[in-house]
Amino acid sequence: MKRLACTLALLPVLLLGTGCRADTEPAVDQQVGDIEATLDAIESEMAGD
Repeated sequence: MKRLACTLALLPVLLLGTGCRADTEPAVDQQVGDIEATLDAIESEMAGD
């Protein structure tokens, strides 16, 4: 549960970081994919609780 709380606390930082790096589009696409994967993992973990 602590890991889930930490992930949720870091999520806004990741999203803001993605917005600040709009000049490097391929890297942003990769980061967005990573964030989506993280959100999917969070959803799966929450469904398992």
